Amino acid sequence: MGLTVVTPNTTKPVSVDLAKEHLRVTHDHENAYIELLIQSAAQVIAETNSRALLNTVYDRTFDGFPVGRCIELRPVAASAITSIKYQDEDDTEQTFSDSSYTLDASRLVPAVYLDRDASWPATRSGELSTVTIRFTAGYGTAQTDVPPNARIAILMAVEVAYKIRSPVVTGTIVSTVSQTMDALLGPLWVPKV
Repeated sequence: MGLTVVTPNTTKPVSVDLAKEHLRVTHDHENAYIELLIQSAAQVIAETNSRALLNTVYDRTFDGFPVGRCIELRPVAASAITSIKYQDEDDTEQTFSDSSYTLDASRLVPAVYLDRDASWPATRSGELSTVTIRFTAGYGTAQTDVPPNARIAILMAVEVAYKIRSPVVTGTIVSTVSQTMDALLGPLWVPKV
């Protein structure tokens, strides 16, 4: 099983201007650095919580269809299915009819469910990655589509990285923002298996 980004998102979940406002930075000469911090924080938050923050298209491959009637789309939460393609027994690529399955994106771990009267088709046996599900994951295409708690968590992570530019801090009281970050990101978390 593999996961590949087909079309990455091109929008940042937090703008440089908003991050600068949060940091109380009034100059422009660190804009590139602040943008890098935003990218890094957003990536860590998305990967830690198994969520694409902004719409991203993925291909998830499987070594055949499951025995059961459900395919969980880990490790990122899907919001829409583009297609389910498979290599049939003659090694010809086929597209599984979208009238034969349903995506339940409301679950903690979104899943594709086989419809009651449908069955999974046979795939080429003994081959790897014979099934590919192309899907979109993310909250939308605009910064405002990203949940506010995720945006605040990104700003907090940017602030910590901006203010502490060394891996070792001396001469200060040690404190952590992990409880706040956990509270902000907890509702977005998708369990990994």
